[in-house]
Amino acid sequence: KDLIVMAQTKDKQSSMVRLLREEQPDHATLVGKANVFVSHAWSYEFMDVVDVLLEYAEKNKGKEVFFWFDVFSVNQ
Repeated sequence: KDLIVMAQTKDKQSSMVRLLREEQPDHATLVGKANVFVSHAWSYEFMDVVDVLLEYAEKNKGKEVFFWFDVFSVNQ
C-alpha cells in the first residue's frame, strides 16, 4: 500500500480510483461500477488479499468483475 497507493496519491490527496479515472484516461477502463466489496484489515498480508482477489476474478472469468477495494477507493 505505502509503495504503490500512497506514493502515487499523496501529493494529490486523492484516491487511486479517482487518479485512474480523471488523470490517466488510458487506464479509465480499469474503473467501473463495483460489484464486489473488499475491505483490507492490516492484520493480514496485503498480497494474500490480492491473491484471493485474483482467484475470485479467475473463477468469474468472462464476467465483468469490479472490486470496491478500500485501499484504492478511499483517500489513503
